[in-house]
Amino acid sequence: MADSIQWWGFSPGRSLLAEGSVADSNVLLAGSVDMRMVLMTLADLKSRWAAGESPDAKSAKIQFFIAENSLDTVAKQLLLLRLVMDDTEDISIQERTSLFLELFGNSLVRPQTAVYLSETSKRLVRMVTDDDYMKVCLPMVDLSSLRFKERDALEDIFKSWRSTVAFDVQTHWDGRVRHNLAARYDARYGVFDWDYNMKLMDMPLDISWPEYKEWRDTGVGFQLRDSASYSEPNRSISTCVHERRTGERRPVSGYYGDITTGPFVAFTKHQPVSEKKRDTTGAQHPQKAGVETRQTVSDIIESLRGPASSGDAAKSSASLATLQEEDETEESSPTTQASAASPLKELQRNVSIHFLRLDAVATLGQQSKYTNFFHCAFFSNRMVHHLKANISEIFTDNARLFTETVLFVLDLSKEKKDEHTKRVTALAKALNFQLQASSDQAEEMAIMTSVLSYRRNPELSSSASGSD
Repeated sequence: MADSIQWWGFSPGRSLLAEGSVADSNVLLAGSVDMRMVLMTLADLKSRWAAGESPDAKSAKIQFFIAENSLDTVAKQLLLLRLVMDDTEDISIQERTSLFLELFGNSLVRPQTAVYLSETSKRLVRMVTDDDYMKVCLPMVDLSSLRFKERDALEDIFKSWRSTVAFDVQTHWDGRVRHNLAARYDARYGVFDWDYNMKLMDMPLDISWPEYKEWRDTGVGFQLRDSASYSEPNRSISTCVHERRTGERRPVSGYYGDITTGPFVAFTKHQPVSEKKRDTTGAQHPQKAGVETRQTVSDIIESLRGPASSGDAAKSSASLATLQEEDETEESSPTTQASAASPLKELQRNVSIHFLRLDAVATLGQQSKYTNFFHCAFFSNRMVHHLKANISEIFTDNARLFTETVLFVLDLSKEKKDEHTKRVTALAKALNFQLQASSDQAEEMAIMTSVLSYRRNPELSSSASGSD
């Protein structure tokens, strides 16, 4: 996987709460990149509260520990989290959903989305430089584990999202496609068609040809308003990397993310291949994955924030129109508070989200405070190489582990995908994790799922100790 930055997950999001009663839980997310696991877990927690399934649920403390290999993805997650969870702006659920999808998966956004990003970037700068302001806007977020230079880097990233910063995303996107396809560039639509029909159609993802073709060609994944103008660059997907030019390494800004799979997996569900219907023209459902993603994100936001009111649309328009003025009057002190009756208040008391420094996963086992600490962990396909003996002690005896496969990495052959799954399963087994499937199901799971589930077995640990 040659892409420098992974902006979205290659597996559907899921709640990481254990079945049954809700108890205190420490969750490690290594390379989750897009907040889907956190948001779906919080939505599940709220629904369990509402259903009264677990009497102790409202007293349970849930702690997320997020480890990434890029500060760009840390910055993006703070943006998405603020969009969903911040209660200082009166924006409708529908508009929050649209903003989320555009900033999450589009190269081009609506003009009002560009305004939102530019003004929000100023607030995000203040959040990472002023802990008191962070407690006002996102009280559940903890950045104390980050180094000072990492906070400084986050500040620079947020400043690069302002509308005054040039970012020709269309040129960058086309350059990536040209470089990727080389001599096949002039026949790119044939390449896109091949990838769609010969690869994606054999995977558990329901996506139409028009929406996939449009994303491969332009980077616009979600066009859910027919009259909308997607004309402004999404600066939150810009990245500054150092390239060697004329003998020196110099910073170069551009787009360095995925250009083959797309943002369609993270907020959709696995669709059994046997149930998929080929719709190569898109006449039946031109936005299959887009509609499902929108519904999922909208459901999450509504679950967390409460149902929409009849006046939401008008309030949203007024809020976005005056966002810049509100931001200017807010500069003096962090006085904007979420209302006391906010449905988010309970979550803010019970949930904390800790962002760890970039090299954190490799060193967690060296810190005594993390010994026998994590009840659940998710490792992306880019972070599974950290499943080594040096972090064995951080998991509790009955910990659950989820590892992302490379199922949706289109450039890999079936043989490479199988090899990756076997290697990861072996790494997990060495840490006393058992695959949650019978032996005859394991092969099918490895081929047709994007996440493998494991449970730690204390007996394996005991037998291993006895054999030493």
